[in-house]
Amino acid sequence: MQVSEPELQATIASAKMLRPDDGDSLDLIETRYAPMRQSLLSLYQALDWPPVRATEPALQALEQVSHLAQHRKRVTAPIQKIGKGKMVAPLGHLTERWRKHALAGKGIAPTYYETAAFDALKGRVRSGDIAVNGSRRYRAFEGYLLPQPVLNSLSRNTGPGLP
Repeated sequence: MQVSEPELQATIASAKMLRPDDGDSLDLIETRYAPMRQSLLSLYQALDWPPVRATEPALQALEQVSHLAQHRKRVTAPIQKIGKGKMVAPLGHLTERWRKHALAGKGIAPTYYETAAFDALKGRVRSGDIAVNGSRRYRAFEGYLLPQPVLNSLSRNTGPGLP
């Protein structure tokens, strides 16, 4: 089958409009995230996520998302009015790659904001910066150490020096 040159050029031009030129696959996430959103939020709310540091940007963002979900709202602006109060959306979890998708003008694209928070959570759990209580694989660092009574009994049984 032969295709004329004008038809081929029109096809190429229409294909360029489908995807951005930068080749970033994050633009495909929006349709994939919607069916998983409720399950991911339920998982986040069901588990305890103790961080190593006092402030963890991914957890702050997910707390905001979780709180707004209880009011049937989503993060759509850096400052949102909820009832009589205002909530400021934490943006510390957004990397440069996520920022160009999540920050849309003066607003926030909620799907990308939430997906970036879950992606940051995944990375922080894998690195050990956030633990998952009850998990054997992703437990807190202290969970790998011997309990103090066991350590004391071992040191008493071995004498003055370690073998």
